[in-house]
Amino acid sequence: FYLVSQCYDLSILKDTFVKFDMAFDIEQDWDILYMEYSLDNGSNWSVLGSSSDADWYNSSSVPNGSNCFNCIGRQWTGEGSDLSNHSTGGTLGTMHEYMYPLSNFDSTGSSENSIVFRFVYHADEGYADEGALIDNFVIEGVINSLSVSKNEFDKLLIYPNPTSGNIIINSSNILSKANVLVFDLTGRDLTSISIVTLNNNNNSITVDISRFSAGSYILYLEEGSYKSVKQIIKY
Repeated sequence: FYLVSQCYDLSILKDTFVKFDMAFDIEQDWDILYMEYSLDNGSNWSVLGSSSDADWYNSSSVPNGSNCFNCIGRQWTGEGSDLSNHSTGGTLGTMHEYMYPLSNFDSTGSSENSIVFRFVYHADEGYADEGALIDNFVIEGVINSLSVSKNEFDKLLIYPNPTSGNIIINSSNILSKANVLVFDLTGRDLTSISIVTLNNNNNSITVDISRFSAGSYILYLEEGSYKSVKQIIKY
């Protein structure tokens, strides 16, 4: 079974990590759960993390000829009533917060602009326990100003901010070929649900975010070597 995330752009973020809450009740050493990532839209997948990482996988078992035929050496497995090796204690069936750093993929690493994650669950035909409960899955990070400050747009002005609808972008640079992207704070690209209009004087762009929920968003403006990132607020 697979539980697949959306795609995330980590290229302008730093100190990035994946975070979620999880409890599980998985037949020990027969059924397993682990997490993978893909950098090519799902054509190829790699396992995220290892059994030696703190508060991550709880098993390093591999197939031994008698059980664990599905084990890959880094997985979650075990009965919900078993004691957890998570630093917060409790049992495997207790909800714990799991976090894993993504610095290899954000702006401090390979600057991936399209990374997707999935949970992989293997269950054999003999017996099945409850499985896993996963909630509050997010990708979190902060804007890396070093990645966009080398050549900012000149005299950039973004207003009104906060706004209930339209954001106007002005610059002394010509904006006729500028690309405007809007992200939420988890890195999700929301550009497809915003309406971008280039005004006639070529130095102004209007972005309609009236369909967004109230909250903070990241506006990314680029054209050639010019790049600027600003936080915008919808109320």
